[in-house]
Amino acid sequence: MPTNLFKKQQGSGIVLAIFLILVMSLLATALIRQLSSTNESVAVEVFGTRALMAANIGVEVMASNLFPIDATATSSDDFVAQACPATNPIQANLPAQQGMENCSYSVSCALLDENVNNQSVRFYRIISLGQCDVGDWQTSRTVQVEAKVL
Repeated sequence: MPTNLFKKQQGSGIVLAIFLILVMSLLATALIRQLSSTNESVAVEVFGTRALMAANIGVEVMASNLFPIDATATSSDDFVAQACPATNPIQANLPAQQGMENCSYSVSCALLDENVNNQSVRFYRIISLGQCDVGDWQTSRTVQVEAKVL
């Protein structure tokens, strides 16, 4: 009887080995996909941070144009028209150094006159868009700042 039982079970080890190989290959494939998506998300995070820094540079450039250190009358209409171009944004590509290659910014400005406590108060709204292009990746971040004229 043991010989009969042994003949009925021949080949079951091969089926079990194939099943285990199949399960292990599916787990390996899932792990590889997970690692790949993690690498992509890290890349997007890095390029997003670079785009945010480019947008911040645009805000700083516009703020330095609007509030220069050596200016005496920064609220005159001629100065505002020159320093705060509402229709023509300032665009620049950043130099290819310090990790900011293929990054650029576009910054625009809007003049807002508000009535606060029966007094006219002038605000500047600075909107800067930073972009970084690397191969198939393109990330962009927008920064908006409002500054009050003293």
